[in-house]
Amino acid sequence: MAFEKDGYVLHTREVQLKGGRNQKIYYFCKAGNKPKSGKPCDMPDGYTTGVNKRTKLPYPRKPLRGNLNHFIIQNSRNLISV
Repeated sequence: MAFEKDGYVLHTREVQLKGGRNQKIYYFCKAGNKPKSGKPCDMPDGYTTGVNKRTKLPYPRKPLRGNLNHFIIQNSRNLISV
């Protein structure tokens, strides 16, 4: 069964990047509409959903990678390590 959120269904398809590498992308399509390409799918492991504050549209969020303690935050004047 495909993943649904707020009347939108999660879809996936393979795209070829400019460098020739293939990558799987995930996107939401309104329930009842059929996209030109792609097929409905379940939520991949580790992914979550977010909702755009302005448009109220859902989007899939990739899992965070690495250690969050070493993120670098750019200040207006210099870089600060957290």
